[in-house]
Formats: sequence, structure tokens, C-alpha cells
Amino acid sequence: MTTWIPASVQGHDKSVGTCPRGVARGQWQQVDDRPLLKGLPDDRCQCPHRGYVFRGELTFHYADHDGVYHEGDAFYAPAGHVPVHTEPGSEYLQISPSDELRRTSEVIMKNLTAQRPQG
Repeated sequence: MTTWIPASVQGHDKSVGTCPRGVARGQWQQVDDRPLLKGLPDDRCQCPHRGYVFRGELTFHYADHDGVYHEGDAFYAPAGHVPVHTEPGSEYLQISPSDELRRTSEVIMKNLTAQRPQG
């Protein structure tokens, strides 16, 4: 299983109409993210994402299927997904609800901090 770590990313919280959103666009590289999702329900990302693939390919794993998205595809990844593949050099726009993104990111950051060597 893999996650996206930004090689370069532009991101910020925006308000789209009355719905606050986290918006990110960047180039991503692939790493194993299973340890980062530990502690979330079913150890899966609990934040839904809408997006558009500008370049490359990405895959989300769900309990019952995989969603594969290519250049030019719009996507929706509901809560309960696990990112499993990002083609190197992929670029996409991802829009996520701020509250869910914050709660999921808090768990990911806690797990990331726990993986760092103490010193």
C-alpha cells in the first residue's frame, strides 16, 4: 500500500461557497502509507476527496474494488479508501472537506512523528 508524499505542493484551506475545503495541487511520489493510517477506522483514510488528474495515474483501494484514474479523469474518493498507487511524476488537484482532512491529518502526523528516530 502506498501514499502520496508531496515532492512539491501548493495547498491551503479555501471556502467554496459555504463549504470549507482543503485544496492541494502538486507532484507526488509514492511511499508505503499503511502505518500512517493506523488508528483511523478500519485503518483507512476517513476524508473524502474530489479531484482531477493532470498527469499520470493514481489508484485508490476500497473494500470492494479499486478506482484507477488517469490523465484527464475527474475522481471522487469517498471516506474508507486507501491510496495504493501513484505513478511517479503524477500531478493532480485534490479538494477535501477541511474538518475531515484535519481529523485524518492529525492521526497521520501522530503516526509520522512516532516513526521518526528519537534524538
